[in-house]
Amino acid sequence: MGLVEGMISLAGTVGSRFGYGGQWQFVVGVTNMAGVASAKATRTSFVDIDAVTRYSGTDHVAGTTAVTGELRERPGAVTKRLMYRFVRALGVEGDYVEKFAG
Repeated sequence: MGLVEGMISLAGTVGSRFGYGGQWQFVVGVTNMAGVASAKATRTSFVDIDAVTRYSGTDHVAGTTAVTGELRERPGAVTKRLMYRFVRALGVEGDYVEKFAG
């Protein structure tokens, strides 16, 4: 998640700095995910590892378009379009409500 947020922040900063207000295209891909569990879901000491939600697909690919203004003013919305389905599939979407809000 941090890499996606950093990419969005960097593009927004570059666009603002150089006066580019147009569209940016972003694509995120994560591969070899079959059966992987979220690290957040497994960090508690009382977790039943067999009951943790595991990723059922093999890959996650998502793309979106955003203009520089949205990257600066609503980076969470752009992050959500790229990552919400992924964190929901891992059962940890509630951990990212604040990140997706803005």
